[in-house]
Amino acid sequence: ATVAAVLLDTEARGEGVARRGAGFLRQPALMFAGVIRGLNGRTDGGTLGYWWGEQLRQHIFQPPSVFNFYPPTYPVAGTQLVGPEFGIHNANTALGRLNYLTYLLDWGGSPADPTIPKSAGTGVNLNAFESSAPDAAALVDRISLMALGKVMAPAARQPVINAVAFWTVQNAPTDWKTRRVGAAAYLVYGSPDYQVQR
Repeated sequence: ATVAAVLLDTEARGEGVARRGAGFLRQPALMFAGVIRGLNGRTDGGTLGYWWGEQLRQHIFQPPSVFNFYPPTYPVAGTQLVGPEFGIHNANTALGRLNYLTYLLDWGGSPADPTIPKSAGTGVNLNAFESSAPDAAALVDRISLMALGKVMAPAARQPVINAVAFWTVQNAPTDWKTRRVGAAAYLVYGSPDYQVQR
């Protein structure tokens, strides 16, 4: 009965309707992990703890105080809502989230560090998604189902499909499939639907 009460609670289920004030900003550590896991990546945690941890104000294993990275009662500006994760979120960290995606998808992440034993570096592997690349809509739906647990809403989905379909054999003869997958992943993982977990 207790488990059923928790899992069937209307606030937990949401019934697929995004209510005003529902959900929470995905903290950087969860964003790091979610993107890497979803895109068949690997990491030894080096850049996530130092460079990206610093950029996004959540240096893994080094919270600024015993109260963690942000105050539990942090108010969301302009609302009556409480959003602790917004305590480390600002214009710079918002752009940092997109830069993190660029780092993985366009720059190839980081190679293994020879000075660290068993270093694996940080990166993603998009090969598994290239089979869906010829159909931009199918590719976007596949990545959004994996990242969001649902297909994007039509108003957001169609512009993403249009952007992904830009890459063709004519303008990227050797790597158009990889570019399509990268564009789809960037736009889905960078979207408010992913950044705000509901």
